[in-house]
Amino acid sequence: MCAKYESLRFERWFVWCWVALCALGWGCITKGHDEANDGVRQQQIRKEQRKRQEAELSALLIARSHHRRASVLFEQKEIERGLRELDAVMELPIDRTFMAGQEAILDAWGRKASVLLRLGREQQAEEVIQQALQRYGNDAASFYLAQLYHIQGQILEQRKKLEAALLAYQRSIEINKEVIRRVQQARQGAGVLRPNTAQDATQRRQP
Repeated sequence: MCAKYESLRFERWFVWCWVALCALGWGCITKGHDEANDGVRQQQIRKEQRKRQEAELSALLIARSHHRRASVLFEQKEIERGLRELDAVMELPIDRTFMAGQEAILDAWGRKASVLLRLGREQQAEEVIQQALQRYGNDAASFYLAQLYHIQGQILEQRKKLEAALLAYQRSIEINKEVIRRVQQARQGAGVLRPNTAQDATQRRQP
């Protein structure tokens, strides 16, 4: 009876071990499969990121080429053709999170307004700068946004709208101050750990 009981208990123990091993093996297979899927997904994400970055760089180079074409045409006194080159930059479908591309676009708006102002087409220049600020006036502080307000100040000053010109210049100043402040804060944040790091190094050298 005891032998039969021991045999039955052994068989149960064997079955449980077999089930546990199967479960463990299946878990390893599932884990390995999940890790493989994660690896594939990560690879796809990196591939898409590279494609997006390449597309952004291509768009940026297109913008720069249009800017250069505009410069050449302005030197040749082909003003209207040059202005159309700047229009082409302004119409590029560049994502607003791509800062370099957005800077090229803002620069095109500013250049067009400045050219029109130099040509004495003050009304057109003011309309261009107003359109630019309606689109981008609430964007994050940058040199190119400040430049738009500075150009607006020049236009308003030349049109004898002096109070409005003062406000535009002040807005340009405030945006540039914000740009400088942001850089200073980033530098201070990066330098917070330096004294502690130096102190730790001194303590490590002490016996």
